[in-house]
Amino acid sequence: MDKYSQYGKNARKAKWINRAICMAAIILVAAVIVVGYNTVMPKYEAFKAEQVKKEAEQAAKEKEEASKAEEAEKVQEEAKKAKENAETEQASAQVENDNQEVQQEKVWSGARSRSEQQAVMDSGSRLDTSYLTGIMADSGAAYSAYVLDMANMEEYDGGYSDVPMPASALIGVPILFTLADCIDNGTYTMEDTAVFRYTFPNGRGNIKQEQDGQAFTLRQLMSEALLYSDNNALNSMIDFLTLERINNTCHIYGFESVDMQRKLMLESTNLENYISAKDVVLMLNSIYQNNFNGINRDFLMSSFKIQSTDSANKGMYPACVGYGTFLNLNGVAETRYTETGLVENGDKVYIMAVLADGVKQEVSSGYVTSFASYVVNTL
Repeated sequence: MDKYSQYGKNARKAKWINRAICMAAIILVAAVIVVGYNTVMPKYEAFKAEQVKKEAEQAAKEKEEASKAEEAEKVQEEAKKAKENAETEQASAQVENDNQEVQQEKVWSGARSRSEQQAVMDSGSRLDTSYLTGIMADSGAAYSAYVLDMANMEEYDGGYSDVPMPASALIGVPILFTLADCIDNGTYTMEDTAVFRYTFPNGRGNIKQEQDGQAFTLRQLMSEALLYSDNNALNSMIDFLTLERINNTCHIYGFESVDMQRKLMLESTNLENYISAKDVVLMLNSIYQNNFNGINRDFLMSSFKIQSTDSANKGMYPACVGYGTFLNLNGVAETRYTETGLVENGDKVYIMAVLADGVKQEVSSGYVTSFASYVVNTL
């Protein structure tokens, strides 16, 4: 074998050896890879599984926390709604309670004093007060006028309603109010007696001079004073009750305009009796609403009305006589006319009072007629 043949043979041998080495290397690498894979993959799978588990646990935890938060929010929302409902119910209950209190307050029953009556009244709108005040203003007299719509619990200032004016025979109202209080508190009974004194010659009235010194029950004497605007009966009631008691009683109930200084008389004097139109009306209203025992609405119905045959029954009488029940008391002097009237016509009930001074009574009484006519035709 020549050297070239030997070289070729060795070259082929070396090539196969190299191939064998490469194959062995490949096999070795493959074995290493297989061994590594078999070693690493379980760990990787375990790691991956652990990660998945942790992620699942985290997701579950987050879901639980979200659920708790949602539940807490729901609880808070329900608590908020419950609170709002409670507050709404409480507010509704308070409103209902307030309405009930207002409704309970807005009654005449028990409202004897001026302030108690004022608390349940509103200013009325059915009468045009500008027109109302203009009626008496046109008379030229100094005046005080007031209207109370009892059914609607509304009042109307007819002009200077709180100004004290000379009362004339309307002193019968504070006298009656004082007697009502005395009967109610047990100081007197209606069957107690008072002595009649004839001190006002030729005055209006039914009891004669010959009966001076005679004892009359308080019921009879007060009735005579009101039915006939009897000056002597009124003076006898003043003697019995005293000016001091009349003033004090009226003032206790808030009727501050009442200032009784003397009995009714013909002689000139610096003393005078005063009262405002509003106080006249509110004292009558207290009696009409049955706030006193003994002297009440029934007594007014039987005794508080000037007889239709009395020539001095002017002013309100012509305007009101055809409107249901009409009760009134008036006082007439040369330059003075005072009157209060109560009209009860179905569900319409109202009291008026006008005191006019400084103008002949023939003139001022005509304006009182117009005043009353506007009221009865409008209310």
